[in-house]
Amino acid sequence: TLTGGTFTPGATFNVAGNWTNMGGTLAPGTNTVTFTGTGAQAINGSATSQTFYNVTLTKTAGTLLSVSGSTTSLTVNNFTETTGNFTAPATLDINGTLTLTAGTFTAGTNTEIGGNWTNMGGTFTPGSNTVTFNGTGAQAINGTAVAQTFGNLTVNKAAGVTLSVGGSTAALTINNNFTETLGNFTAPATMTVSG
Repeated sequence: TLTGGTFTPGATFNVAGNWTNMGGTLAPGTNTVTFTGTGAQAINGSATSQTFYNVTLTKTAGTLLSVSGSTTSLTVNNFTETTGNFTAPATLDINGTLTLTAGTFTAGTNTEIGGNWTNMGGTFTPGSNTVTFNGTGAQAINGTAVAQTFGNLTVNKAAGVTLSVGGSTAALTINNNFTETLGNFTAPATMTVSG
């Protein structure tokens, strides 16, 4: 629990319980916070937004890490879900890569990502979420998942920079809307947009 001051963790910081920020400051550096609990965990507190560097889930299969309390916005560099489930806040900003290996990732309202979206066999539950790819370099939707599904997908990258679908992913389904604002997009063999 952070109630004030500045907390500077080491390179790796394992958390088995809740991460509660009641007004303190996390100075993450290039740290990785790993949530390892065998039961439900939460990132919560009175802070409306919280920022980490890397976040990793290695929780017991079927157990949940949620973002709750007053925290409605979470910013990370890389997000890795190895085991366990995750429920995102309304706004999730991933500046680097998302790697989903197992478990279920339940999206909030908006997800922004600056790196690759790599699904290695986990389950992404998009609902009416919008994933916006906004990296300044090349990005990919890839992994071992043959088919991937999004709620809404927006490409808003630097001019001339490409988001491509690769790896084993040969089919992309957008349940609602696909929007290309800026940047280039290379579709997979099969793409279905329902909106």
